[in-house]
Amino acid sequence: IDGKISKPVISAIDATNVTRVAEAALLSSNTGSPIYLDLK
Repeated sequence: IDGKISKPVISAIDATNVTRVAEAALLSSNTGSPIYLDLK
């Protein structure tokens, strides 16, 4: 709003990772297999 260019709230890589986690969760719920997240 003040004319400065601000960096986005999330990066494209973060958005891709969220999408991958969501896809894994959907697949897991459909197949009943557990998912393991390596949270760093």
